[in-house]
Amino acid sequence: MDAGTAIRRAFIAVVPPDEVLEAISALVPSEPSRLMQWTHPIRWHVSVDFLGRVNDVEALVEDIEARLTEVEPFTLRLRSAGAFAEARRAEVFWLGVEDPDSGLRATHARVHDAATDHGIRIAAQIFTPHLTLARLRRRADLRPDIAALDGVAIGDPWVVKELSLFDAPRSGMGVENGPYRHVSTLRLKG
Repeated sequence: MDAGTAIRRAFIAVVPPDEVLEAISALVPSEPSRLMQWTHPIRWHVSVDFLGRVNDVEALVEDIEARLTEVEPFTLRLRSAGAFAEARRAEVFWLGVEDPDSGLRATHARVHDAATDHGIRIAAQIFTPHLTLARLRRRADLRPDIAALDGVAIGDPWVVKELSLFDAPRSGMGVENGPYRHVSTLRLKG
């Protein structure tokens, strides 16, 4: 990747291992839903940060990697569910992420700081670790769906040793256009 390389819709994420992806698949009905537009498995991930446009990818990757040398591998587990914006008028249905050692939060902070130092403006919002399971075709009350998964573990815990930098297709482009484009792998300490 040359220093002038830019990407439009960059984001950094953790991709769960195959056995966790299989556990997620067990939650998704095989029949299409009138309400839920299920996220395709090739796009399942836990976002660390959405960066948007990155003009100098190589420099940003080097900076993030340098900061991640201070972060020990950490354990995550999917458990429970939630919704954005709110459960009774949901637009997005997601699985929650347990981060018992706050490794994901520490990683998020380092990525955020590196992006800010590179002039990337990231929208201020509360960091809510999650894996998007579905987008709703219309707002709906998901309180029963969320209650059904309350406290339920989805797959086994796994150790995160690396992150991925992806470039997302433009908004509105469906899964028929393939998976997110993998740009770089960012390794944690160790």
